Amino acid sequence: MEDGDRVSEVKIEWSALTNSSDGGKAPGTFNYAVARTHADGTPLVKDELIQIGYHVEHPKKDSAPYTYDTDTDTDYLYVKVGEEKCNEFMEQGYIGTKDVYFFGQKDEAKFWYDEPNAGAIYFKGDETNYGSTYTNPVITIKARANNIAGIEEPISYIKAITLSKRMKGWKVVYSTYNKSTGVTKNDQEYTVANMDPSGSDTVISKETLGLDENEYFTSLQLKYDGVFHLEYDSDIDYLYNHQIEFRMVRILGDASRNKSLYHNQDVKVNGPETNRGQIYFDGYFKCDDPCSGTVYTDPNGIESKVRYGDGMALRYKPQGERWALKSIDFKSDDRTVVAYQGGIAAAEASKDTTHMFRENLEYLTEASKQNAKIC
Repeated sequence: MEDGDRVSEVKIEWSALTNSSDGGKAPGTFNYAVARTHADGTPLVKDELIQIGYHVEHPKKDSAPYTYDTDTDTDYLYVKVGEEKCNEFMEQGYIGTKDVYFFGQKDEAKFWYDEPNAGAIYFKGDETNYGSTYTNPVITIKARANNIAGIEEPISYIKAITLSKRMKGWKVVYSTYNKSTGVTKNDQEYTVANMDPSGSDTVISKETLGLDENEYFTSLQLKYDGVFHLEYDSDIDYLYNHQIEFRMVRILGDASRNKSLYHNQDVKVNGPETNRGQIYFDGYFKCDDPCSGTVYTDPNGIESKVRYGDGMALRYKPQGERWALKSIDFKSDDRTVVAYQGGIAAAEASKDTTHMFRENLEYLTEASKQNAKIC
């Protein structure tokens, strides 16, 4: 302004905005991305004023350009910190064709690299107003069985978990029982320090924890000491419908053991071939600063909400289940294959093109349909 001028009205217009995230310029709404913490890492507080720096150019009366920049001047625009919305603690069972296992199955790793996959635990929050801080958060994983005879400690059928890269610095707290020696270990801790350098999920297996092959989980928790900051990461999270899924933990189960943990009794699904048993996994969450109105009725916190189907689970069938081939979608090298109930036999150069040992049969192709003789 020049000498003698008085301000009667202030109107701010932008012909183009510089987006703070990608540096591009475009006319339109002033949409400014604000960090959720101060530069020193301390969280923002509700109703706190945040300075917004900006750069302005406009002509003076004599058409000479005038530049205003908060890097050199002291006036700022301000925004006020609002109240964040609570995130939901969620679980989701494995999506897609559901594999069905039997107890004592030794070759499940040959099916897919990450199976048996029970599902995942995650937070779901508003795209622009999600909860971003948790003090001393704890995730507890529990397990329960349905229609499975002889099972003890269903959680012992977890063989590994995978963690997204945001879980660096968390601790895995676990107890185990050694089926061979009878030795119990309680409340062991492992700090997650080294993550997969590719950014993919990091596998925390019994081998990672230094456990013997005969040691099995009897309890499992993840915890973070201090203030955990939750930030959206487009490389690992899912954004849809203005909601973000913040990926946290995935559970991988086991099908290789058919004896109970303590008394060595048979673990099996009884009944006809069509019978199914399930091991369900449940997540619980608590922290020192829960959302307003949250009441922990369970000592482990709030239980995860199921997004699809019946949640995180592994499905099992009776051992020695028999299948009848009613189509010709099986090709072989004409060698005779003999299989006995409860056993496993295979023929070289044979291929099951119907995925007959999976729960759903789909995606058959005409090219796979060849006459086969089964002896």
